[in-house]
Amino acid sequence: MTGIEIIKRQEGYPTQKEQLHGSLQVSYNDYGHLVLRLIEYNDKDNLIVLSQEATSRVISFISNYFGDKKSIILNVQNMNVDKNDIPF
Repeated sequence: MTGIEIIKRQEGYPTQKEQLHGSLQVSYNDYGHLVLRLIEYNDKDNLIVLSQEATSRVISFISNYFGDKKSIILNVQNMNVDKNDIPF
């Protein structure tokens, strides 16, 4: 079981933390945005969809971190996404 912790911080206010657990799936959606899907049960999941800019930054970070000396295998599974579900 994998976990994700979402931490919301704002100066002057207490930190808010939310923990999600389940099976993690990483993919690109039909629009090329990186998606983190945490499947809790067969009928319940949580999606974190990154913007195109955020996707580019994450991929760039991974490429720079691993460089030429290490290889990365990306499993990409397209997901059918309703355009109304995309937040940006």
